[in-house]
Amino acid sequence: MPEIVAFVGETFNEVDGSYYATPTSAAFLQDCFGQDNVKVCSPVDKLANPERLSIQKSSTCVSKKRFYIPPLPANCTTKDFYKNALLRPGFFRSFINFCDEVIAENPHALFWARTPSPGSIIFALRVIKAGKPLLHHICGDARHTWKDRKYRGINKLLALVFSFIVRLQINYICKYEGAVNLASGSELEKWAKTKAPSRTHQFVDMMTKSKSVTSKQSQSLKTILFVGRVVHDKGVFEILEAMGAHPHISLTVVGEGPDLEQVKAVVAESPTLKSRVKFEGQVAFNKLPKYFESADCVVIASKTNEGFPRVIMESWVHKTPLIVSQVGGISAFVKDKYNAVVVKPGSPKEIAEAFTYLSVEENYQQIKDGVDDMVQYSLQSYWVAQLKDIVNDNFKDEAF
Repeated sequence: MPEIVAFVGETFNEVDGSYYATPTSAAFLQDCFGQDNVKVCSPVDKLANPERLSIQKSSTCVSKKRFYIPPLPANCTTKDFYKNALLRPGFFRSFINFCDEVIAENPHALFWARTPSPGSIIFALRVIKAGKPLLHHICGDARHTWKDRKYRGINKLLALVFSFIVRLQINYICKYEGAVNLASGSELEKWAKTKAPSRTHQFVDMMTKSKSVTSKQSQSLKTILFVGRVVHDKGVFEILEAMGAHPHISLTVVGEGPDLEQVKAVVAESPTLKSRVKFEGQVAFNKLPKYFESADCVVIASKTNEGFPRVIMESWVHKTPLIVSQVGGISAFVKDKYNAVVVKPGSPKEIAEAFTYLSVEENYQQIKDGVDDMVQYSLQSYWVAQLKDIVNDNFKDEAF
C-alpha cells in the first residue's frame, strides 16, 4: 500500500494535538489507503478559543505526526496567495522551500495535489521538478473565474490574468508523464484529456458510505433543500424568487456563508416566504442524511462553473430527486428528465418551471426512478475501488 502525501488546500483547525476540518479529499484518502498511510499538507487556523470548533461537525481528523503546516494564511484564496507572493518579501521562497522539504522527507511517497488552489498548484509543480509520481485531482474550473460577478474594474482584469496563468500551470501539470489526472465532471475531464488522454480519469471524492434505507413517501414536490455555501453564486436568491409562484413549497437551507444574513433579510421581509423557509446553519456531515431523506428535492442552482458538485451524488445516495443548473461538468452523470431536472443558470423562471414539472406525480416518479439507478455510482465504495484500480494500473512499477 503506497504512502500518500496530499496537499488539499482546505483550512484545518488544531485541537489537542490533532487537526480537524469538514469533509476533504484527505478523509477520502484515509478511507482508501488507511490513516497510517496518509500525510496531509494544509493551512491551519490557530483558534484563540479552540472550544469554538465543534469537533462533532468535523469529518476529517489528521494526527499531528502526519500533518504539515505550510507557510500560508488560513482560508488562503488565489488572490491572497498572489498578493502575498508579490508584496511580502520571502513569502514565495518560503513556500517553495516548504514544498521541497516535504517532498525530500518522503522519497518513496505518491503525491496528491488538489487543484486549482494556488498552494496545490505550486506543490504539484515542485513534485514534477523532483520527478516524483503525482495524483492530480482537478476539482474546479479556474478558466472562467474572472467572469465572477464579485470582480469589478482592476480586480476583474487581475482575475483574468491569474485565470490565464492558472490555466497554463494546470496544462503543464496534466502533461507531466508521472501524473495521473483525476477530473471531477465532464468539462474538466475533456480539458485534461486534450493534454493526457490515457492518463485522465473521471473521479469524485465521495464521502457518503451507506445508501438510504427509507423510501420517500411523497410522489410530488412539497419540500425542497439547499445544501452548501450561502453566497450569490450558488443561486439562493433565484430559488427564493422561484418559490413566489409556488406557495405549496417550503425550503430548508443547510449551510453558512457571507450572504446568509442577506438571504434571511429577504425571507423576513416577504409575507409569502417567512413561514416557508427554515435556516439550519452548518450541519455535521453525519447529520446530513436526515435532511436529504426528509426533502422531496434538492436544488443546486449554481451560476458559475464548477467541477462536479458532490451534493449531486449525496442527493442520489439518499434517493432524493434534484434540480440542477447546467454549469461545469454535471453532464458527466446528470441527464435531464432522467435523474434530475436541468435548468439554465441564474434563471428563476426555469427553476419555477422545474418546480411545476416535479409537482406532477408522474414526472416526479420518473425522476425518482432515474435517481435509484444512480445510487451504486454515488457511494464512496465505488470511488475507492476506482482510485485503487487507477493507482495499481498506473503506478505498479513505482517503489513505494
